[in-house]
Amino acid sequence: FVELALHAADQVGYRVLDELTLERPLVLTDTAHSVIQVTVTTPDEAGRRTVTIHSRPHTTDTDTTDDWTRHAVGTLTDTPTTPAPYTGTWPPTGAQRIDTTGSYQRLGALGYGYGPAFQGLTALWQQGQDLYAEIVLPTDADGFALHPAALDAALHPLLADELLVPFSWNGVQLHATDATTLRVHLTRRGEGAAHLTAYDTGGHPVVTVDDLRLQRMSADQLATTTDEPL
Repeated sequence: FVELALHAADQVGYRVLDELTLERPLVLTDTAHSVIQVTVTTPDEAGRRTVTIHSRPHTTDTDTTDDWTRHAVGTLTDTPTTPAPYTGTWPPTGAQRIDTTGSYQRLGALGYGYGPAFQGLTALWQQGQDLYAEIVLPTDADGFALHPAALDAALHPLLADELLVPFSWNGVQLHATDATTLRVHLTRRGEGAAHLTAYDTGGHPVVTVDDLRLQRMSADQLATTTDEPL
C-alpha cells in the first residue's frame, strides 16, 4: 500500500506521503483475483491531496460490480525534506550484534509466514532504543521504485514475541529508487512506534519514515478477511 501510494504521488508530481492509515488487509489467494484501484483527489486549499486504495473481486473482463473495499486512506503533500547522508561508522561503535539465526523460523511460529522473497534481514545491531539492520532483497527491484519486500524487511527488527502489523505511516519520502540493499536505522519511540531511515551502502538516503505505528493483531485476524477495520 505504501508503494502504491508513493507511485500515485509521483504520477501527480507530489513527493511526500504525509500520512497513510491502513484500515483492512488485502488477502490474496491462488485462485481469486483482485482489482486494485488507487484514487488521488485534486489539491485542497492547502495543496494536500487525498489518496485512497480500494480493491474488489475480479470475475470477468467485463465485470462492473461496485463492491469495492477500502484498504487505506492518506494524504499527499509536496513539501519534501532531504536527510543528510550517513557518514559515520557502520554499524555505530558500541552497537551490540544481535544473532538473527533462525529469526524467520521464530516469526513463522508467530504467524507471519514470510516467503523467501521477504526474508531480507541479514544482520542486526542494537544500541539503546536504536536498531541498525542490513537488508538484502533476494530478487531484483522488478520495476518497483522501492520493492515492498525490502521495505517490509526493514520493519522486521521491530518484531519480537507478538504479532504486530503496520497501522499508520507518517512523513514517508522516497529519496532514491531501485535499491536492493539497505542499511536501516530504526529508532523506537514508545510502544509500537518508530522512526525509520534507510540508506544504500554508500550512505545515501533511500527512504525515510518520520513516524511508523504498529498494532497488535491475532493470527486469526491476519488470516481472515473481514468487513470491520482491524
